[in-house]
Amino acid sequence: MDVQHPGGALAYGFAELRSPSTALAHMPDNALVLAEAKRTLSSWRESFSQFVRGGSFLVQNTTYSTEEYEHERGWGHSTYRDGVELALEAGARTLVLFHHEPRPSDEELDRSAEECRLIVDERGGALEVAIAAEGLALST
Repeated sequence: MDVQHPGGALAYGFAELRSPSTALAHMPDNALVLAEAKRTLSSWRESFSQFVRGGSFLVQNTTYSTEEYEHERGWGHSTYRDGVELALEAGARTLVLFHHEPRPSDEELDRSAEECRLIVDERGGALEVAIAAEGLALST
């Protein structure tokens, strides 16, 4: 699926033929907030939600905090809050925070993941949140 990134980028979806509930959506370079009003937000956002809908895993570009994003808008990346919102909308089982900005420490990434879990709790969701890291294994 085409995504919102300068110069273009693609998201990928994977599923087992016998068990579509084990689907994985990988959105490595994708802005979940429009940089420009080229498309209607509701239909554009809904297309991402449909792409991810019901999958076990969403590996989503969550490069920035909301505060950082104000200075990075238009680069084709997202915030971890936007990643949580998409995963909840789409009914994903697990959100994997991916494509980290190099500056934060591991402790800062852990705090970001905890903030994501608080958002899930506030919404009454059952979404699990994981941080992408070398050696991370995902299983259904």
